[in-house]
Amino acid sequence: HMQPPDQAFVENEAGEVISALCLIPWSWELDGVKLSVGEMGVVGTSEAYRGRGLVREQVRYFNQRLQARGCVLACIEGIPFFYRQFGYQYVLPLDGGFRWELRHIPLLPATSSYRVRAALFDDLPALMALYAQAVARQTLHTDRSEAVWRYLLANDDPTDATMHETWLVEDENGEIAGYARVPRFHFGEELTVDEVSRLRVEPALALMAHLKALAQERQQPGIRLSLPASCDLVRLALACDAHAMGTYAWQIHIPDAAALLTALAPALERRLADSPFAGWSGQVQISFYTSGLALMWEAGALRHVQPLARPAEDAPIKMPRAAFAPLVLGERSVTQLHHEFADLGAHGQWRLLLEVLFPQFESFIYPIY
Repeated sequence: HMQPPDQAFVENEAGEVISALCLIPWSWELDGVKLSVGEMGVVGTSEAYRGRGLVREQVRYFNQRLQARGCVLACIEGIPFFYRQFGYQYVLPLDGGFRWELRHIPLLPATSSYRVRAALFDDLPALMALYAQAVARQTLHTDRSEAVWRYLLANDDPTDATMHETWLVEDENGEIAGYARVPRFHFGEELTVDEVSRLRVEPALALMAHLKALAQERQQPGIRLSLPASCDLVRLALACDAHAMGTYAWQIHIPDAAALLTALAPALERRLADSPFAGWSGQVQISFYTSGLALMWEAGALRHVQPLARPAEDAPIKMPRAAFAPLVLGERSVTQLHHEFADLGAHGQWRLLLEVLFPQFESFIYPIY
């Protein structure tokens, strides 16, 4: 879904490209609402030209592209710390996960009739259905279209750093019981699984026996599960002595908080309707101290979200801007954020309203490349 204007290049006087970045368009789904997201990717500057503000200038262009595309979130997988200067902060889990030593992977029962094979284009409907089941557990997840799925299955160029193998496990009748995706290139020395469907135990054992054989063939010392902690395969792995490695994180920027909440209005209205505030009418200000938002509600409907250049000093909800992204994306609760940000203030009914509108939930972003 990229377009030529999504790619930015800086040339020197000789016409050589010395710095570049691009916008990779994603679609995420948060509590049933699809959100347009722009990833800042493939960022780099030739060593001799670093420290001259070339990335900063391209980030300005990137922000213009976010607005042109209607993106309400921006994300990046990038290097530590650097992107904080552009308003990014660590919010959602990325990479890392769990390590499963090969010696701890259980043997497949000799009576098992399951087998594993590479996925084909004909398997697309089954893959899409299994993916939908897997992400149903995550309130925030990647919204993956059929076009993206076709791209993933067609991408078999061995020189492409984004290449994945997609493995299916099926029973003796050819019924597909699950799948896993294995990136060809990744961080760490283990064989990595960065996407998996829901799996019953025996198909999971068949799949892991296959992946264990691949790891041994490729002289990899273990298997890394870069997966949500709640997924079936991770739960099986932890029961078989796998251990948590910790995770890195997506770096997230909210370019326009009012636009994000406006997009999320259907989800916010559903949450309000299932709370003591059902049918509520009124206005509430959220102050970020130097800016803020006014949310106008009418009979339980979010009618308008207005940006505020100067929020009221007595705004009932106050928080530093850095608390907003982990709150609205469900990574941390109001209570957890209050422990981290002593200047997050909301009391009485306004504290309850904040808890109703922005509950904590599980999220995981599966890749689209």
